[in-house]
Amino acid sequence: MISQIKNRLISLLLMALLIGGFLFLSGNPTIAGVPSSIIFKFLGDSKAVAAFFSQDRQMLHDQLQKIGIE
Repeated sequence: MISQIKNRLISLLLMALLIGGFLFLSGNPTIAGVPSSIIFKFLGDSKAVAAFFSQDRQMLHDQLQKIGIE
């Protein structure tokens, strides 16, 4: 279970780097209408990402509030 979460986090980090490079080159500050700063803030918080992948809505909501997104 922990190794699956680590693999997902590594995949998300690589995806974030690719998206970040795209945003930098394109000048587009949003992804599907969500500001890239919020997406990167979310991806940088391992508890929020884990809550998202475990589909724990309450934990995700609480964590997003803690990091100032929600």
